[in-house]
Amino acid sequence: MGRERRTSAGPRARPSAPRDEPARGRPAAGDPALRQEYEAWLVREYEAWLERLRMTYEALTNCCYYRLEGDRGAAERVSMQVITGLLAKPKIFQYFGLPFSGRVAHLGEVGIAEARSGLVPAGRTWEELRAALTQLSPDEREVIVLACIDGRDDAGLAAALECDERTAVARRDATLRHLGDIGGCTPAPTAVSHEDATTPKPRPPERAEFRQRPRGPGRPGLAARPGPTCRQA
Repeated sequence: MGRERRTSAGPRARPSAPRDEPARGRPAAGDPALRQEYEAWLVREYEAWLERLRMTYEALTNCCYYRLEGDRGAAERVSMQVITGLLAKPKIFQYFGLPFSGRVAHLGEVGIAEARSGLVPAGRTWEELRAALTQLSPDEREVIVLACIDGRDDAGLAAALECDERTAVARRDATLRHLGDIGGCTPAPTAVSHEDATTPKPRPPERAEFRQRPRGPGRPGLAARPGPTCRQA
């Protein structure tokens, strides 16, 4: 199964404005009805995202409950570890199917193995996490919907927020840091700095050439001479 991205024909309807239209601010000046529609769309998308998190948490808890031989507490801790792992890379939520399901499965297997070894500590509960997510400001919710759920790049995010790309990236990074603090994780970097992108990376060391061992005279039909020089693929 390939990567399935959200589209206008997806499970939830989008506002009538085009995907990359700078909707924030402009509807208020030109069309109050469009602004109201946009704000209602943000609310629906964010609430649907919270519901998706809840469903993922409950499904994982039920699965881990049986995998961990009925240890409900350990199952809940593993599920929360998976959820916080997803929040560490929140742009994964723009996908349904792969790679989202693959990351859930990977984090779940790691968590189950650690739980069997007693390595999953108790942390924030689902109720505490959800309460914290519902308290995010409207501006932070907007960034999460646009950048992580709708999957807009830097230019698309700047257009929707009606600001330059530097400001949009700063707002996104600040929001993701706050999201990481809530989940007890550190979000992965979402952009590469100009310095990192332009600095030449060191070349890996050349693999050593090797020569086949001489073929011994004891094997019938084989001459005792060295084989050809070759390089590992």
